[in-house]
Amino acid sequence: MANLYNKDSPFQVYISFKKYLDVLEHIRYNDRLEYRVNYAESLIDRTKNVKELKDGFQDIRLLEKNEDLIRLLLADLFPTGLTHNEIKAASIPLSNITFNYTERFKGILKDAGKDFEIELRNISDNEFYVFCCCLILQAYFKKDIKGMIPFYYDIPNKQGIMKHYKITVNSDFTEIIPTESAKIPSEDILDMLLENLDDFNLWKKYFPSQSWILKGFTIISLVDCTSEVALSDLKSSMIEIDPENLNPNENLTEIFKSYFDVSELNFGIMTFNKKEQKLDKLPIYESLLTNHILDFWINTFDEETRKNTFNNLSNNSKPIVISNVNNLDENVK
Repeated sequence: MANLYNKDSPFQVYISFKKYLDVLEHIRYNDRLEYRVNYAESLIDRTKNVKELKDGFQDIRLLEKNEDLIRLLLADLFPTGLTHNEIKAASIPLSNITFNYTERFKGILKDAGKDFEIELRNISDNEFYVFCCCLILQAYFKKDIKGMIPFYYDIPNKQGIMKHYKITVNSDFTEIIPTESAKIPSEDILDMLLENLDDFNLWKKYFPSQSWILKGFTIISLVDCTSEVALSDLKSSMIEIDPENLNPNENLTEIFKSYFDVSELNFGIMTFNKKEQKLDKLPIYESLLTNHILDFWINTFDEETRKNTFNNLSNNSKPIVISNVNNLDENVK
C-alpha cells in the first residue's frame, strides 16, 4: 500500500473526486438552468470510464495520466479569468503532492527551479502526526478546535530570494473514515488528549498509524506574507543574540533579503552606546556597508547634527534613512 505522506500519520490516504462528483450529480438532477444540467451531465459522463477518480487511488501517476480530464472536471473551482492572479492548486491534504495549478502558481514554481520540492515550513514529524489526529477530531468527532497551527510554504523566486506563503485550505471535498482497526475514544479520552497536545506518544496510542482513511482532495490557496514572516524571523533571531557571547547568525542576511525583496542586499549591525552617545561596531556583524556608513557618519555630520540624531534614537527610536547609498562617497568628499 502506497503512503502519500513522507511522514508517519494516522491516515491511509486516497485521492478521490467522489464528493465533487456528488455535487455535479446534485446539479444534474436539481438545477433549473438547462445549460448547468447539460454541463454537469457532460462531466459525469466523461469520468465514467475512469472509475478510480470516484473510487479513490494511491498511484499518483494517474494524476498525470488524467491531467486534462481533472482540469476539465475542476474548471468551476479554478476560473480561467483568475488563473493569472490567484496562487491556487488542488492538493492531497498536508502533503507535498499538488496538482492542477493556476498559471500564477505554475510561474512561481518554475522560477523556483526544477530541483525545488515544495514542503511545509517548520513542522516536526510529531507535530504533523498530532495535527492529523486533530483533523480527525474536527471532521469525525465534530470537535471545535481553536488555534490550529498555521502552515507556510517557503519558495525561492528567480533572484534566489526566499518568499513565504501562508496556506489556506478548503477541505469540502475530503472525508475521514475509520478503518476496522481504528479506536473510537470516549469523550473523556478526547478531552484528555486535547489537554496534552504535545504528548505525541499519547495521541499515537489512541490513533495508531494508518488506522483512519482520508479520502478526497483539498483546494489550497497561497497568500504572499513574506514581509510578515521575515519580520517575525528577524525578531526571533535578534532576541537570541547574547551581547555577552556574540555568535554570528548566518540566516540574518537571508531574512533581510526576503523582507526588502533585494537579492544583492548586504547588512551589518552597529550598537548605539547611549552613555557615550556614539555608534560602536560589532565585529561579527561588521560589513563594508556598516564601515562605510560609520565613516560617513563621523566625517560628514557635525557634532550638533549627530547629537540631535542620537536624541532621536534615544527618545523616539526612529530609523535613520539614507535614500541613496551610491551618493555616500560624494558626500564624504
